[in-house]
Amino acid sequence: MNNVLKKQWSWPGFVVSDYDAYAQVFTDHKYTKDMMHAAAAGVNAGLDQEGGGNTAIVNRPAAIAANLTTS
Repeated sequence: MNNVLKKQWSWPGFVVSDYDAYAQVFTDHKYTKDMMHAAAAGVNAGLDQEGGGNTAIVNRPAAIAANLTTS
């Protein structure tokens, strides 16, 4: 999303994930080791908001404090 949608296409809008998608990066896909890293992965991918649940996104402040985010 960062490269194509936001940079190449200059998308000025807000990007919202599918319901509970941040959390599923950890729980279903096993892509990250915990919810804090799942929140960081969503932010780093260019998602502005988690659509629906908040199981992972509540960890966003901790992910930022741990310097896990790049944007």
